Amino acid sequence: MISIPKRYQIMAMLLMPSTMAMSQEAWSADDCMRFAVANSHTVRQSQIAADGYRASRSAAIGAFLPSVQAYTNATINSGKTIDNETNTYGDYSQFYNGYGVSASMPLFDGLVTINRLRQAGSEWKMGETAVERAQDEVAIDVLQAYADAIYYAGLVDVLREKLAASDSVHLQTLRHVELGLKSEADAAQTAQQVAADRYDLVHNEGLAEKAVLSLRLLMNLPDSVALTLAEPAEPAAAAQGLDAAEVYEAARALNPSVVEARHAQDAARYARKAAVGGLMPSLTLQGGIQTYYNK
Repeated sequence: MISIPKRYQIMAMLLMPSTMAMSQEAWSADDCMRFAVANSHTVRQSQIAADGYRASRSAAIGAFLPSVQAYTNATINSGKTIDNETNTYGDYSQFYNGYGVSASMPLFDGLVTINRLRQAGSEWKMGETAVERAQDEVAIDVLQAYADAIYYAGLVDVLREKLAASDSVHLQTLRHVELGLKSEADAAQTAQQVAADRYDLVHNEGLAEKAVLSLRLLMNLPDSVALTLAEPAEPAAAAQGLDAAEVYEAARALNPSVVEARHAQDAARYARKAAVGGLMPSLTLQGGIQTYYNK
């Protein structure tokens, strides 16, 4: 498992109570988020896209280096031609073999290379931020699913107790009917309450199983791995209140979606500058050497 970022721990503290020390088989909200982030296909796709941006940035850096080219060729001609040595016309076979090497380096290209490097740098940062955004989205979805599973598990326990109490009241009412202390209408009313409580229990048991399945799906947890959720405990301290302006400024500076959009805007601006620079004349320094052999 990977080391979960600090922000996931903060989200777990704010949205869910802290968990008690449980056995290794119990999964806390922090454990579920960490596992989901490490095994999410969405996060992996973002990481692959970030690797592509990193490769583009390396290619943009390489554009500043001189370009070196080398070549060789070989040609055989047979037929009527002029002999270069005797300057006579006749039926000859000639073999040409040439070699050459050249190098070129741009001196001025309208700042196209520089702007493309800046664009690649912004896209690389955008890719890295996209990975963080994907991790945050997966962690938030898992945390919500974990909260739903814990809620329905607790609700099922409450409904079981309620059904047991209704059954006890119904049995007591039937006994009172036998003794003539209550009427059949009272027994029918308690029987109706038992049926309603039993329906609520069965219905919410289904929702509890659905919540656990949704959590396993978000975590990409194999069926062979048991998922036992840790029982939540009372929070150690109340969450600290924050000013709305402080929350807004923090989100604008740190929220991955906002940061990603900012890097995308920078990349688009540099791409526009590179396109404008392509309309300007360019100056390139080029040199080379070549030789050939003729027989």
